[in-house]
Amino acid sequence: MNKKKINNFLRFIGQIAKENSNISFRHPKEDHDLIYHELIKQGIPSRQKKTRIDKTIFPYLVKKNENLSGINVFVDENWKYFCQFQNGLPLSYNNHVKVYLPFDTYHIKHGADLLLDFLRTNDMEFHGKIASEIRFDDIVIRLADPYDLLKLLSFINSNKYIRKNLLQPNPFAFTCNNIAIAFDGSLSYNAVISQYICMYINEIRIYNAFDSISADNFLDFIKNYYNDKFINHKNLKQVFNDFSLPAPMSLMNLKHITELIINNFNENYTLKNFLQQFNLITDKSHIRNEQQSLIHGLYKSTSPLTLEEKFEIHKQLLEAMKELTIKYQNPKIAEERISALLNSGDYNYITRKNGLRTKLLNSNFQSKLLSILNNIKTSFSSYIDNLLNRPKKKSIDNLKTEQLFSEYIAIMTKKRSRDMALANIMEYLNSNESLLITRENNLRERITTSSFKEDLQQILQANNMDIQQYFEYIEKKYSQNNSSSKAK
Repeated sequence: MNKKKINNFLRFIGQIAKENSNISFRHPKEDHDLIYHELIKQGIPSRQKKTRIDKTIFPYLVKKNENLSGINVFVDENWKYFCQFQNGLPLSYNNHVKVYLPFDTYHIKHGADLLLDFLRTNDMEFHGKIASEIRFDDIVIRLADPYDLLKLLSFINSNKYIRKNLLQPNPFAFTCNNIAIAFDGSLSYNAVISQYICMYINEIRIYNAFDSISADNFLDFIKNYYNDKFINHKNLKQVFNDFSLPAPMSLMNLKHITELIINNFNENYTLKNFLQQFNLITDKSHIRNEQQSLIHGLYKSTSPLTLEEKFEIHKQLLEAMKELTIKYQNPKIAEERISALLNSGDYNYITRKNGLRTKLLNSNFQSKLLSILNNIKTSFSSYIDNLLNRPKKKSIDNLKTEQLFSEYIAIMTKKRSRDMALANIMEYLNSNESLLITRENNLRERITTSSFKEDLQQILQANNMDIQQYFEYIEKKYSQNNSSSKAK
């Protein structure tokens, strides 16, 4: 955190707002993007701000690492702005520590080489990306294990080339030896900072208080917002509009990022404090308690749906089932994709055909349907079964499914880690990607070629549990069974 640079940046944006009345600073997308793009270019030499590096460095990194173990370097056809690198960590895994390591045009190739070599040779689980342009987050590394962060920081501090050639970090970020570090779940720390600045500048403009712009004043603004929304739950629904949040679960991410921003202004906040905060927000019981509190606050602050709104959501759900069934030629896949939308808030699970995705997004379909399910105390599966007058589901062999799931947990936990075992099964249920399941003990074939996935989903729905709760239940049950067997 660099207060002097924060003051300068806020006053720079304030001057733009003062001189350009056509910019409203009210839109959570366009106006935030203006600030975001100015922010990520802070500290970048002027002549390099528009320099592209993807045509030269990306092919080099992919080619150099293509036959090496411990790393996968690639450029996604649908996301060509970044070159990505990965080992073990699913792209959807969100309980990570994020490290920002920016270099300029002349040093990013060798800097990236050194970092990727270190990561792949130290048996770490990571996912990262390199941007096509020079910016203060042009190299980002996400680590699953916070202790790997300590190893990485130690390596960076001991490497003269990296230390000498790193650019200045984001002034709004927590830094350790001038290296920016964050945690942001499924959101973006820099995007959240940009939106807070956008809302702050809008308030400054309303009261014509441009002379009061400062880092301390900005901190007070964030603290007031945090207390109003996340502590007192005043109009919590407004947060979705303010930050264009995709799902109720994103509220928790935003709360944690906001807490980190506030802590960053404290000069006595250390790496030890950062890791303690990270361990707290990734604790399973803490997560469940926070989710319950925020969802309770959300529904409490939201007006009950009218009969007309419920009818409209009912109609949209039927339309979504129809369009997705036509697209995938399978009503089960249609139901799974709507269920994935409800769980993740990601509207990309919905087809664009006939404007369906936009229609659902604009009507706040996900939040309203969750509200309906919560009020009538039923699962989505039961709701859709009643809606479509489906016959009751077949009975399943719970014990067989339990035993296979228990075996999966034991093998994946031993091979990778407990968190990775949970993350991979969550991703498998959403994507059906068989590579997430290990081949050990023929586990991949036994899970992917059987009715395991459907049976597991039916168990979850019948017991009104999510996969994390069932994972913990199986862990506890089978660890007790093993203990009892040993005692005998």
